[in-house]
Amino acid sequence: LAIDTRHTAQGQDSRVLFVVLHYTDEGLEASLRILTQQKVSSHYLVSDESPPRIYRLVDEGRRAWHAGQSHWAGHAMLNASSIGIEIVNGGGRPQPDGSIRFEPYPDAQVDAVIALVKDMVARHGIAPTRILGHSDIAPQRKIDPGAAFPWKRLADAGLIPWPDAAAVAA
Repeated sequence: LAIDTRHTAQGQDSRVLFVVLHYTDEGLEASLRILTQQKVSSHYLVSDESPPRIYRLVDEGRRAWHAGQSHWAGHAMLNASSIGIEIVNGGGRPQPDGSIRFEPYPDAQVDAVIALVKDMVARHGIAPTRILGHSDIAPQRKIDPGAAFPWKRLADAGLIPWPDAAAVAA
C-alpha cells in the first residue's frame, strides 16, 4: 500500500495530554510481573535500583491500562490520553497509632522521574497542570503517588505550578 506523506496538516497535536504518576506498592520484581503479565500496565516503570532504571513497558503510541475510571478538568477515561509512569515504592503502610507512613522516594529515583517527564513534556507539549498523580484523577479510589511524593521538586524543575506561600497563607 503506497501512502503519500508529503503533506502535513497544521491542525494537529499530540494525543498525549496528561502524565499520570503512580507508585507500585510492590518491589521491582513483583512490579515487573504485575505490569507485564496481568491486566494492569503502564508506559514506564522507574525502578528503585541504584542507579534507577527506566523500563518502557508500553509504547507511547499505545494505550496502557493504568488510570482506570478517571476524570480531570472535563476529560474522562484518561488511559486514552495519558502516559502512565509507575514508580517502584512501597506506598503507605498503616502504623499502630492508625496513621499511615509513606515510604520516601530516593533522590536519584526522583531525578529519573523528572528527566522522563521533562522529555515527555518536550515531545508532547503537555501542560504543567496536566502532570498529575493517580490520586488526582481517581480521588475516591487511589492515594498514589502518596504523601511522600516530592511534588515540590517537580515544581522546582519547572514542570508543575506551585502555589505562592503568601497567597496560601492569606
